[in-house]
Amino acid sequence: MLPYLHLPAQVGCRTPAAAPEPDGSRTLGIVPPYQAEPAPPDWLRGTSHALVTSGGPNTKHYVYEAYSDRNGSWLVRYLRFPADGEELAETQVVFVFSSDPLAKPCPVQPAELQVRPRNARWRETDFVLVDRRDLILTRGPSPRSR
Repeated sequence: MLPYLHLPAQVGCRTPAAAPEPDGSRTLGIVPPYQAEPAPPDWLRGTSHALVTSGGPNTKHYVYEAYSDRNGSWLVRYLRFPADGEELAETQVVFVFSSDPLAKPCPVQPAELQVRPRNARWRETDFVLVDRRDLILTRGPSPRSR
């Protein structure tokens, strides 16, 4: 017979839910998620998402990656995976953001970027992967703002 276990009172408490994605997408999990330090600033995900979706057609399935240069700059990379019938302008969209959320980000041409599994290099600057999410929209893509 197993002895009676005394569980701490915290067992019934829920951990805080992860912040919702800006487009309401959910984790798909085909590409393994990844998180490391330094954690990206809270504003980076929403700001980069708004910038990417305003620039052209959106897809239901995409990977979001954030990289840090460990000096306050952030490289954000979106990989889009279109389904049959989905319009697509670019399969990869990349921007570099400074630590100032109000500063204009620098668009990066994918050909200028060298990507490895956990790091990226752009213009002699090394960035380390700190956040990766494989996401899918459970509803249709967000329409472009006019």
